[in-house]
Amino acid sequence: EVNINNKINSKLSYREFIRSLPKGMALGLFLILFVLTMNTTNSQIAKPFILVYLTLKVESNPVLAAMAFIPAGITSMLLAPRLGGLADRMNAKIVIAVGASAGALTTWFLINTTILWLFSLLLIVDMTIAITTGLVIQSIMSKISVAHRGKVFGLQTLFMDLGAIVGPIVGGILWDTYDFRAPFIFSISVELLLIPLYVIALNKITPYLAENTIEVDTLT
Repeated sequence: EVNINNKINSKLSYREFIRSLPKGMALGLFLILFVLTMNTTNSQIAKPFILVYLTLKVESNPVLAAMAFIPAGITSMLLAPRLGGLADRMNAKIVIAVGASAGALTTWFLINTTILWLFSLLLIVDMTIAITTGLVIQSIMSKISVAHRGKVFGLQTLFMDLGAIVGPIVGGILWDTYDFRAPFIFSISVELLLIPLYVIALNKITPYLAENTIEVDTLT
């Protein structure tokens, strides 16, 4: 019967899907989408400017500066499968809180180092943290609804893409209005402020996750 209901409910439109959710679940979904939007906006505030910052403060040779990103890319590629296996077993709130704090601290060190190899090492740490928290969040989103997983992922992509558009604009304004450190300092502050919002959003959505209910898609 559950499978039949899943097939029927999966044909709902986005509007019907949202309206069919229990109020608590709808609130939790809205909160986590809002926080994801803010997080993506924040991550994109400084990201477009990191290479420019590197060439201005650490290494003026653009080729050597670009090579500093290679170890982080290779390491993240090798670690991704292992981190993906750990994501389902981790406590989401702890991972996000620790990850956001560590990410903010790493960013602070990034903008206060003038040594290329140390900058590259910090990038590895920063990217590993970003991948781990991203996989944990993706795991949560996949459990919000079994029958409507595609709709949930669609909403997630929509809101995160919105943040990806707004972030660089905000970062550019900060760069031009203040100095080249401003986008990074602002990003650190916002990242720390997002931690309690993540905890609130997870507290709201967790009771409704598919693994914690018999069939969340038939609740009204």
